[in-house]
Amino acid sequence: MAKVHAKVADAVTLLNASVEALRSSHPGALERFSVSQAYQSNYPIKGVMRFNEAVRVMARFTDFPVMSEWAFGCASETVRLMGVEWMLSPEVLDEVRDQLGRAAVIDARARATTFADAAGMTIIGVSAMADPGLLAGTRHDEEFFDRRYSLGVAAGGRGGGDTTIDLTPEPIETLAAVEAHFLAE
Repeated sequence: MAKVHAKVADAVTLLNASVEALRSSHPGALERFSVSQAYQSNYPIKGVMRFNEAVRVMARFTDFPVMSEWAFGCASETVRLMGVEWMLSPEVLDEVRDQLGRAAVIDARARATTFADAAGMTIIGVSAMADPGLLAGTRHDEEFFDRRYSLGVAAGGRGGGDTTIDLTPEPIETLAAVEAHFLAE
């Protein structure tokens, strides 16, 4: 177990050093970095006791090519990339939510106008508007809110050259829905 622990401790030391170097060479590219406590286990295989130790490292990057180069440079027999989680920055997420909210409201008004026109009426205003399920006396089931607006955002950036791993994400989908009560006469 001591050999396994020493190997993991050395790998974490190298990761920490690589993070310090990265922060010096690419300020702002790494938003957050953390290392979990070590998890140890042992198990027998054909009568021989095996030992395992693992730590979980989380690194949040804002620069995709730098992330790819760092991940490629850190990968080894001891250090494995277990996964990448993609997310929108708070600023981009706010912008996307604004766009989707506007689209949902525009569509709600267009649908209300269609219904009013069919009834020989005209939309004259809005009496209430909220996120689905928040208006009093309304349905709260998902089937009722079948008109959702989504915007796929491809967080781009392909690294190039031999020192990168292509970690280009799939599009991130964000949804919006609105419930509105319109006034017609």
